[in-house]
Amino acid sequence: MSNYAFASVNMRRRNEATHALLNENDLDDILFIQEPWFGRIGTKRSDTEAQGKQVMGGAANPKWSLHYLYFPSSKWAKVMTYVRIHDRDHPFCKNKCRGIVRNDLCAHPSILITDLTIGQTYWRTINFYNDVDDPSCLRSLLELDLDSTIPTLLVGDFNLHSRTWLPNGWTPSHNVDRVKEWLATQTFELLSTPGIPTHRGEGGVHDSTLDLVWAN
Repeated sequence: MSNYAFASVNMRRRNEATHALLNENDLDDILFIQEPWFGRIGTKRSDTEAQGKQVMGGAANPKWSLHYLYFPSSKWAKVMTYVRIHDRDHPFCKNKCRGIVRNDLCAHPSILITDLTIGQTYWRTINFYNDVDDPSCLRSLLELDLDSTIPTLLVGDFNLHSRTWLPNGWTPSHNVDRVKEWLATQTFELLSTPGIPTHRGEGGVHDSTLDLVWAN
């Protein structure tokens, strides 16, 4: 296989839909999930809790390697990245794509930085979810000072309105200029097609473009 494909999707914390995606997807090598299902996946022995301590995690699947970000016991993971274990064209061959989570670069439940290697090719991915109820999500992203010499892909659900990428009819978010300034400073360019909706409006609300892909 000479090319690799990825998908970015907000799962809205749905367990069954996440398992369906992992089982049925045969097009992509990497899945960037925002608002993944996250819950109790088991228990572990504890000297202080008679029933054991809950182990929290995301949906697992034998076809995919799940990469976790940093999440303290009081927080839920808001993004996860899955890498296909076997070549999608040759199911008995291992996928050459390997991922290493870089929680040392950023430790936040809404930002997952993963370094990927494919043979001799090395690049970095950032999976981001802007939880509008948690200002630390956007603040933590804007505090990153990335190495522009490393090919980097930034994907996610930004939940930001801007005339740069939205269809007509939306008022820009109050902090979107800061975000665009940071993106320019980090040498990112928009790969998404401006004006193409990625979120279907409900109850008379206009469709919007909230999910974006950027590359440096």
